[in-house]
Amino acid sequence: MPRARLGLFAALTTLLALPALLSGGALWFDDVAPYAKGGQVALETAWALVEGDAGAGGAQAAAAGGEEAPAALAPEGVSGVRSVAYSVFTAALLALRGDGLLIALVQAGVIAALLCLAAGHARLWPWTLVPACALTGAPFVASLASPDVWAGVLLLSWLVLHAHGRALAPPARAFVALCIVFAVASHASHVALALALALGSASLALLRRRGLGPALWAGGAVAAGVAATVATGVIGFGEVSVAPKRYPITLARSVADGPGLWHLPEHCETYRYTVCEVFPEGPPTDVGDFLWNEGGLRERASPEQMDRVRAEEAVIVARAAREYPFAQARQLAANSWRQFWMTGIGASPGGLTVGTDAPGRVGPRGDRWEAVPALLAPVHAAAFWASLGAAALVLVGPARRSPAAPLMLLALLGLAANAVVCGALSVPASRYQARVAWVLPIAAWVWGMPALRARGPDLTALARRIAGRAPRREGA
Repeated sequence: MPRARLGLFAALTTLLALPALLSGGALWFDDVAPYAKGGQVALETAWALVEGDAGAGGAQAAAAGGEEAPAALAPEGVSGVRSVAYSVFTAALLALRGDGLLIALVQAGVIAALLCLAAGHARLWPWTLVPACALTGAPFVASLASPDVWAGVLLLSWLVLHAHGRALAPPARAFVALCIVFAVASHASHVALALALALGSASLALLRRRGLGPALWAGGAVAAGVAATVATGVIGFGEVSVAPKRYPITLARSVADGPGLWHLPEHCETYRYTVCEVFPEGPPTDVGDFLWNEGGLRERASPEQMDRVRAEEAVIVARAAREYPFAQARQLAANSWRQFWMTGIGASPGGLTVGTDAPGRVGPRGDRWEAVPALLAPVHAAAFWASLGAAALVLVGPARRSPAAPLMLLALLGLAANAVVCGALSVPASRYQARVAWVLPIAAWVWGMPALRARGPDLTALARRIAGRAPRREGA
């Protein structure tokens, strides 16, 4: 990185990690602890494997938490896991500093580096990125010890590669590609988001008769991320999947939406579904109650039953959708639409906490931060709506033939794809859209506004003409 950019990089990193720096530790939601626990187990098991004692690794996995532990080579007793890649990332940094501050700093540094690369090739004064980022929810997303931020990193990396891929030096291009690789591997939902972006960028390249170079680079990075995820599943669990040992959240969503709930009682006897065996009185209609809360699938089902539920999940969801197609389509559209506009950080039922008292356990400090995102929500919403307007002006105005137009389309496609993946297939929540919503204001500022200034109407001249046509008041 040139010396001229080091100051900007330091300022952006500090800003993006500011909530964590002020509170003395990363921000946590109550469902983040399994990442730390699972990563610690994976590292211990890998170390046991290096020492030639895989059985000890399996014993450590069982002792460290059973259903949450992504223990390599120890699938017995594991009901479900979160991302292996992000779990190891979390556990490794927590081992160095237990409050999670390093997690926030690394995530903030990655975003800052991407923004410096974009600023180096965009037509704007680079230091304006600091106030632009401050108006978004990026600092809170980057300060979360959660893979959420990597969905936004995926989208931002894609835009940087699409906008400046040919102009980037090979090391910079490799860095952006590695960001995509880790982002894809950090959460199963990011795979679907990456595939939507790959399809969108390839289509835009063909329609605009531009080279496929950036799309191929990004597509190769996605393939590498998927391969890494599948490899961890094969090594750890003997399962070829982009979401090994996943929790059946799509089934829970189908039940919550109605079709799955209506389908199961009518066909439990016919198909002998395992989920009916686990819930003989009928499944809970709330996603959290179905999967994780007291009396849910994680608590009731044995690991063997959980494997069978995972195997039948796609079949049940497909049969229920065929049986109730209009209800399913209506609910999918409603959930996606609702999710698209939920751009605030929000708070989970357990609230935000800060730091850890030991690796793998969320500490009690920092409850005051639960209210801060709500206080800043109007600012973040205003920045989002302004960027939405700027993107629309780029797409329909004189700048629609500029290089910024496809970037605005890709940014909007990323937001829409994220809304479908999280809202329709999981559950609408502020946190899930906030993880990518911060990218649109930054993209509009970096690429959209220069295009509007260069090709858009002269707003100053327009204001003067309007003022000149206005009738003068008497006595003026």
